[in-house]
Amino acid sequence: MLGTNGYQIERKARFASSSMWMTGRSRSSSAGLRGVPTSVRGTRFPIARLRYTKARREWQIYWRDQNIKFHAYDLVGPSADVESLLAHIDTDPTGIFWG
Repeated sequence: MLGTNGYQIERKARFASSSMWMTGRSRSSSAGLRGVPTSVRGTRFPIARLRYTKARREWQIYWRDQNIKFHAYDLVGPSADVESLLAHIDTDPTGIFWG
């Protein structure tokens, strides 16, 4: 994926207990890194979190703010179908996840 400044983004998912984290990573070897500070090139940063509620057997999306705090994403409700939530994050109709 190409970021807003023209840098490449890698998408990865990481699982921790009842959460799944989506992270991005800027590739320092990519062309078009003008405007991207050297300090963030090749570093990972959180994009979204999906939290699983065992009692309801469903996942919910959380978005990250500029202070790296997560908030419930209310445009899509909780779902047992994690693939549909991942697809929503991937398409990012509002630009809140990938910019």
